[in-house]
Amino acid sequence: CFWLPRGRDLIFNHSARIRRNAPTNLQALYLAKLDGIETCVISEDHSTVPAAALSPYLIQGFAVDRAAELFGGMLHVSRQLLRRPSDRIVCNFYLGRALWRLTFLIVRPRRLLMLVWYTKLAVIAAAHEIGVACSDLQHGVIYQDHPFYRPPPSSPGLFLSPDRFLVYGEYWKEKLTSVGWAPSRLGVIGYFLQIDSTSSSAVSEPYVLYTSQPLAVERIKADIRSISAELASSGRRIVIAPHPMDAPHAFDDVVSDAVRVVSADSYDLLRNCEVHVSLSSTLLWEAILFGKSSYTLTDPQQAVDTISDLVRFGFARYI
Repeated sequence: CFWLPRGRDLIFNHSARIRRNAPTNLQALYLAKLDGIETCVISEDHSTVPAAALSPYLIQGFAVDRAAELFGGMLHVSRQLLRRPSDRIVCNFYLGRALWRLTFLIVRPRRLLMLVWYTKLAVIAAAHEIGVACSDLQHGVIYQDHPFYRPPPSSPGLFLSPDRFLVYGEYWKEKLTSVGWAPSRLGVIGYFLQIDSTSSSAVSEPYVLYTSQPLAVERIKADIRSISAELASSGRRIVIAPHPMDAPHAFDDVVSDAVRVVSADSYDLLRNCEVHVSLSSTLLWEAILFGKSSYTLTDPQQAVDTISDLVRFGFARYI
């Protein structure tokens, strides 16, 4: 960290999703179009994400987190051997806060920008201890029953939450104010993800796109089984875009000549599909950008209010 420039914005890249703008130019999806990214310091949550194409200033954040887990585990075991109360999660947090505080004292960031803030509580605590402000960049959808987007009832809880939430648009800002967040802590920055075309279609036939989610795999497979034969008879195929957290062979039992699993760029798959189907994936909202019709499977387990809005506004229909 000692060679990094001081006083810059420090951005935590959460997602391993990348975009391929050229055969040798891979860019981190959630960072590529942020203004001034080339002057920021980037902390990588994943060892394989090529953020170096965006900024020469990198911190291997995943290494700091792994070190916190290692030393936290050692602290936990030592306390147990001494018959003292101990909790592994608390020990990891304590060590993570200390390591990130040391990192920030060296780098002296102007502010922190992060994705999925609720996975970075030790980072937020360390920043607040030395007076560095934290902002959360919207990642996915925000809904009223989201367990981490309800304001904490006490000041200790606020200490572990971002100072500001930066969202795609006024709609998402209203979602946060409706559950109690002060408008002064919210900002609208627009949709900053890079969705430009990066490659030609990976599928030559007309197709219906199913975008997966880890908790919806069985529901999606049931729907695919019910319509695959009919679609095949019309010359159409089913393409499944797996979620990064899906098991490696989650859809093997529905793959056939008419059903394919394609691990291509999800925006390019969405751009070229005829119809899009999902349960509550973020791509239901992103399909609007491509002018695509979406269907949402019934009985969503989360984001019920926002999916209802999506249907009510005419951007999707229930199956």
